[in-house]
Amino acid sequence: MMDGYNPNGERSSLEVSEDLGHHRAEVTAVYVGNMERAGQDTIPGLLVALVSNPMHSSTEDRLKMFFRELLVSHTFLAFSVLFWCVYSSDEGRDLEALAARKQAIFGKKRNLYTEEVLMEKLSSISTKSTAEQFLIQFNQCCPADWIEKNVMAPFDANLFFK
Repeated sequence: MMDGYNPNGERSSLEVSEDLGHHRAEVTAVYVGNMERAGQDTIPGLLVALVSNPMHSSTEDRLKMFFRELLVSHTFLAFSVLFWCVYSSDEGRDLEALAARKQAIFGKKRNLYTEEVLMEKLSSISTKSTAEQFLIQFNQCCPADWIEKNVMAPFDANLFFK
């Protein structure tokens, strides 16, 4: 199932987990091993999709799955990426809700990654140039309201129902 049946020949572990009826991706990890597929094979594919047709429904679905998986496997990195994108695209106007979630999960004193550290961390799961281009494209295509509706609201629901 991990190598599965979607058009691009890749399946995220979250998709497989949902197909199997597991409520948490960690359950699937017991059977398939490492769940950190949100990286090397995913970021380049997302970059191509964002460049070719950023608002296509399949691109949006892939972005949603990427961030759901990243929130499970690299929560702090995911928050840093989302925070950076919202801040750089909306100049900080829509940061309150995201900042409140960050504080509730990680505490008041822990600062999110700086842009340099963020690039270093993303480069550990993809190449630096690919990660940088992905951030630029994501930032241009997905405003704060898209992030709130498609990434953070499902994340909140997952936390609430765990």
